[in-house]
Amino acid sequence: MKAARGPAPAPAPVAVSPAAGVALCRMRADADAARLAATIAGLAYALLDMRTGKLWACVTAHAVTNGALGIWVALTRQWQFW
Repeated sequence: MKAARGPAPAPAPVAVSPAAGVALCRMRADADAARLAATIAGLAYALLDMRTGKLWACVTAHAVTNGALGIWVALTRQWQFW
């Protein structure tokens, strides 16, 4: 007799949430525009985490964002964004 198979188990809960992104940006950002940009980025990372369930996808996305920001800051000499 075969054992009945149920649905696949749900992925483990993740530590990243939109609230965590908002809280982190409030600690790090000084200006209103920077705070808004950090909030949007944090929400994007949280949504990516919720959709993929893979923390490394968020780490990679954050690294790409930081790299692009670094290039932009270096090219435009707007050091206040770094």
